[in-house]
Amino acid sequence: MANILKNVFNCTAMSLAILSFSPANAAEANKENIRPGGESVTESPVKSSSKKMVRVANPLDDGIADIVSQLKIAHETCDFRSIVNASLQFDQMTFTETEWQRVAQSNEALQWPEQDSWKQRVGAHLFFPHDLNVYLDNPLIGVATERIDMIWSLAAAKKYHHPLAGYLLATTLQKLWRSYSDAAFPKYYTDLENQSVPLLEKAVDRSDLREVLSKYRLNRASRKFPYDISEMIVLPEALGLSDEAEKLARKQQYERAVAKYVEAGDKGLYLCYVEAGYVLAGKIGFNLNSQTYNGTLPLEEHQETISRISNYFKKAGKSNVPEGWEALVDLHLAIYKKTENSEDRVTAFEGLKKAGQLGSTQSYTDFYRHFKDQFSAFIQAYGAPLQSDLWKDLKTFIEEVNP
Repeated sequence: MANILKNVFNCTAMSLAILSFSPANAAEANKENIRPGGESVTESPVKSSSKKMVRVANPLDDGIADIVSQLKIAHETCDFRSIVNASLQFDQMTFTETEWQRVAQSNEALQWPEQDSWKQRVGAHLFFPHDLNVYLDNPLIGVATERIDMIWSLAAAKKYHHPLAGYLLATTLQKLWRSYSDAAFPKYYTDLENQSVPLLEKAVDRSDLREVLSKYRLNRASRKFPYDISEMIVLPEALGLSDEAEKLARKQQYERAVAKYVEAGDKGLYLCYVEAGYVLAGKIGFNLNSQTYNGTLPLEEHQETISRISNYFKKAGKSNVPEGWEALVDLHLAIYKKTENSEDRVTAFEGLKKAGQLGSTQSYTDFYRHFKDQFSAFIQAYGAPLQSDLWKDLKTFIEEVNP
């Protein structure tokens, strides 16, 4: 794989399996009268009758349905604040243990060590992204724990004593820190991991929890964990196209390489769109890593190719892959350095905002470097940088309420 495909591990437009949590399942008698969004409907038991039976509202089921709907949208749009608000809404829900037990059991919510209430089981099950193992095993798809909505979703699950969420959150924060600094990372990162590992060791002794843990590569934390047995999602055709594209690029058969990369992107490997743009950019003289243009021809001679490059990067970005927006920024800053065209600076500015919305660490660095006077507003909009102070907000959030 080319460098961008080997080193990147972020996000995608594919929906998470959070909707596997079904409030409708929690009330079988009512499920036919609840639409996916949770709204009540009326139904006539006899078609010839003018009378209609109205479903008796169940506040718990309706509340859960509302949260599920919020989480679905939050993950589709990478809106971490909606996840925080959904968690706070969940905290404020007060029902009997019998009611929480009904919801937990009907949705097969597992009990993790340290959970001492049915509500905690529901909360952990509700907020943990259930198919995360698939994306962790397949970085080329573009989804993993570094995306901002995923980080806050893991934090919410950790809040309800989900040790796997705590462990993945800890290792994600450590990875982000190491990518930007050689200094020791905050003690909280180590504390999170140290809290989670003993609980996962207890969990792996239970068959029901062992089955869940077997899908994750957790051997780094403990020898007790299953080693390397998670299965990769089957995308052989797309992976083959990506490999072909890399070989063609090395042979300087650029257009054929681009075509293969784009085809692989169309089949779900969204980062290949970025690679397609990189191939074309390098062909005409851009060094996007340094945000420079060193080509022999004036940029005006490359307008058609630049448009293609830009469109490939945008296609990746619109698939919720932050590297797409980051590459678009690199492209237009390189052009701006050469031409001082204000439109390219504006395009870079807007691209950084889109990357920031997805939780891109690079966007914070580039925004500070090129738009320093507006950096405070950038943080206000997209939160603290993932590679520095974000952990403080996460710590406060996790420890605020433990129902």
